[in-house]
Amino acid sequence: MKIEHFPQPKGSPKAPRNKPVEQAGNKKGRDTMKFDQLHQEGLAGRNVCLAVLDSGAVHPDLQNRVVAFKDFFYKKDEKPYDDFFHGTAVSTMAAGNGGPVPGVAPNANLAILKVTDENGSVEAFE
Repeated sequence: MKIEHFPQPKGSPKAPRNKPVEQAGNKKGRDTMKFDQLHQEGLAGRNVCLAVLDSGAVHPDLQNRVVAFKDFFYKKDEKPYDDFFHGTAVSTMAAGNGGPVPGVAPNANLAILKVTDENGSVEAFE
């Protein structure tokens, strides 16, 4: 079995910790996609569960809606965590429900599947 290691791209930014959607530069893109119109039409993720395969996720805007967490990289059996930030940014963009910038589906539940190490790297098995 061959294992390949895919490292974090050079020059990746440090992880902003307190306002992931705004600090990750996603607010402008979110505004451009006009999610508010979808929310007004009732399309906000109710009765939906999103699976996020990334570095994990933990943020107050996701509280009580993470219905499953599994760490496939380190196999830690504990509560949800994110040691690289990218998964938190993706999850809040998809389903954050607090602050001035709600996600695409702020009523959705989440299944968080951690598949990266603390540097955002993944391993591929052949």
